[in-house]
Amino acid sequence: MSALLERFHTHAMQQPEVIALADRTSKISYRQLLLLVTQRAAILSCTGAKTMGLWQDNSVNWVINQLAALQARITLVPIPTFFSEAQAGHLLAELEPDILLTDSGNTYDLETAGYRSESQRLGLYRRRIPGKTDMPDCALLTFTSGSTGTPKGVRIGAELIDQSCEALFQATASLDISQHHCLLPLSVMLENIAGALLPLYAGKTAVILPPGETGMQGSSITDPQQLNRFLHQQRPESLILVPQLLKLLLMLNSQQALPDSLRFVAVGGGKVSPALLSAAAEAGIPVFEGYGLSECGSVVSLNLPGQSRSGSVGKVLPHHQVRISDGGEIHIRGANMQGYLPYGPESTDEIATGDLGFIDDGFLFITGRKKSLQINSYGRNFSPEWIEADINSLPGVANSLICGDARPYITAIIQLLPGYSAPRVQHSIDQLNQRLPDYARIRQWLPVQQWPAELITDNGRPKRHLTEQHFRSQIDAFYLQDHAAELIREA
Repeated sequence: MSALLERFHTHAMQQPEVIALADRTSKISYRQLLLLVTQRAAILSCTGAKTMGLWQDNSVNWVINQLAALQARITLVPIPTFFSEAQAGHLLAELEPDILLTDSGNTYDLETAGYRSESQRLGLYRRRIPGKTDMPDCALLTFTSGSTGTPKGVRIGAELIDQSCEALFQATASLDISQHHCLLPLSVMLENIAGALLPLYAGKTAVILPPGETGMQGSSITDPQQLNRFLHQQRPESLILVPQLLKLLLMLNSQQALPDSLRFVAVGGGKVSPALLSAAAEAGIPVFEGYGLSECGSVVSLNLPGQSRSGSVGKVLPHHQVRISDGGEIHIRGANMQGYLPYGPESTDEIATGDLGFIDDGFLFITGRKKSLQINSYGRNFSPEWIEADINSLPGVANSLICGDARPYITAIIQLLPGYSAPRVQHSIDQLNQRLPDYARIRQWLPVQQWPAELITDNGRPKRHLTEQHFRSQIDAFYLQDHAAELIREA
C-alpha cells in the first residue's frame, strides 16, 4: 500500500471524525471517506480494468474516485472537462482507458467512442472491446502542459506521489494550515498533488467546490465576482494560483479587501512578474512563488515564510537534487517520473527541464526557457517569458506572447480584459517600454479579445509555437508595413 493510503487509513483510525473533504453543502469525515473509498475500490476492482479515465469537474467525488483507483491499483487518467471534443476524442483514442467515470452533464458521444454505460449512478462506462494491453503499471497518467509543442503523457508512480506529499508536508507543517481550498482543476497535477492529496496526507481538510461556485473554467476565471464571493464566503487559509489568478486577486483586493483568513498562497505554473509579487506583499497577501514540472511530481522548489528570496522560485525540496548544466539548463535528479508515453526504454534518473537558471545560496532562479530563447536580427538574446510577465502585470492585460526571433524588434499578441481598449493599454505599454532595454521594447502589438482555447495550456499559458503559427499573418504584416515605410523614406 502506498504511504498516502497508509496515512489516510491511519487518520481514519486515529481521528475518525475530523473532516477530510468538504464542499459547500457537505462534509465527509476520515471515517466516512475510508468507507466510501473502500466501497468504490471494490466496485472498480470488479471491472477488471487496468486504466480508468476520470472526466469530471472538481468535486469531492473526484478525490474519492482517485483514491479508489489508487487502492485498486488502477492507473488513473485525468481528462480535463475544459478539453474540446476533439482534444478529448484524441486522448480517448490514444489511451483507450478500460473504463470511464464521468459527470452526468457530459454530452460527449461515448457510445460512438466505443464505450457502453455500466452504472448511471456512478457515471461508469466500459470499453466494448479491451483497451491497450501494453499500459505500464503506474498510479497516474497525466499530461504536460505542452507550451512549446504537443503535450506528452507522463507516467507517475505511487512512490513519486508519496515522496512529493512527504516533502511538501515537511516544508509546510510549521504553517499549521487546517484546510486548503482547491481553485485549479484537479486534472492539473499541481492542484491534484499539493491541493487535494497533501491535506489528506497531513490529516487536514481539502475543500473542493465545482467551477460554478468559484468562477473558474479550467485555469481561467470566467466570473471574477463569483470568485470574490467565494473568497469572502469560504474564507480560505491557503490557495494555489497561476500568475493570471494572482493578478485578479490583486484587482479584487483593490475593490474590496480580501479576507484576512489567507495564510499561504502558492503561485506557479509560469513566470510571475516581480511587480505582481511586490504588489501582493504591499497588500499584505502572503504570496510565495514556486517551481516544478509534471515529470518531477509537480513541485520542485518553493519559497516559504521566513525562507524566501526575492526573484527566486525558492529552495529545492529535499526529494530532488538540482544541478546546472554547462549550457545553463536546470537538470533534476531524485524523485522523478517513470517515463513518457509511448512506453519505450528511457532514462529518468536526470530530467533536463528545458529551463535556464542558476542557484545562489541554495535558492533556485529561473532565467528563461532554452527552447524559447530568442535572438533578434541584431544578435541580442532575450527570454520572452520575462517580458511577457511584465506585460501580463499591466492593467487590462489578460495574457500575452511576444515575437522577435530573427526580427529587428519585438511585437506582441496581447489579450485584453473586458472593458479595456487598445489605446488605454498602449499607455501602460509606453510606460513599460521606458523601463525595458531597447531590444526588449514592444514596438507593435496585436490586441485580441479572446485567446483560442486550443492555444492555451492547462496552466493558462499560451502554447508558443501554435500561437505564433495561428497569428503569423498578422505579425508578419507589422514587419512588412515597416519595411515598406522604410523603402518609401529611402526613395
